[in-house]
Amino acid sequence: EILSDYGFAGDKWCPQSSFGGLFPDNLTTIFPWAAFFLSTQRDYLHKEEHV
Repeated sequence: EILSDYGFAGDKWCPQSSFGGLFPDNLTTIFPWAAFFLSTQRDYLHKEEHV
């Protein structure tokens, strides 16, 4: 998730992609990265804690 963001060269492959795998020169334009900090990744990590 961190390296590809579900995309390649700016082409988003999935709805949860924030920037299509093409990191911008200025990361402040995508921070906070919603799919990583607030949504998909958070939910993935919480699944272990709610068992």
